[in-house]
Amino acid sequence: MPRIRKRYVLAVLPLLLPMGFYCACVDRAHVHTQQDGWDAHFSYVRLACHVCTGRVHWLSCNGRPVPVPRLFEDPTRNDCLTLYTPVGMFETWSRENSYHLYIEGSLLKPASRPTITPEELERGYYDVPIGEGYADPLDQRKQGTPGHWCLAYTHNHCRWLDPILIDDLTW
Repeated sequence: MPRIRKRYVLAVLPLLLPMGFYCACVDRAHVHTQQDGWDAHFSYVRLACHVCTGRVHWLSCNGRPVPVPRLFEDPTRNDCLTLYTPVGMFETWSRENSYHLYIEGSLLKPASRPTITPEELERGYYDVPIGEGYADPLDQRKQGTPGHWCLAYTHNHCRWLDPILIDDLTW
């Protein structure tokens, strides 16, 4: 390569490296998705882990923001709450004030269990048994469960619920 060409390459390289770094590590993809009354705005670094870099800017159901629940009053515990919604799977930890994107898109399955009772509808949730010997909680959605309800899962509880009530329940 002629000497003059090497100089041009060396002159352009310092300009290209920061642009490549920005595109790979800083530039964020912004996504807006809606389904069954749910509305989510989130972003993530394109060439990195969506779970690690995913930020949820807005999560709402039927026009109302979904609150981040106070999971435990004990500051030594750091448990996780996972929400399975029609627009994705989101997580929050007991020491955080925001949701994180885990999986984009719906994992919810059609209802296949007995019919939801009027008492459960009025209460706004029903518990789902978890553990060995029980079916996947996503398979335990009852017939008649409103389409905007989501599955909320912690280490101790698993519930199909109206997302607006998430902060009012004991976890």
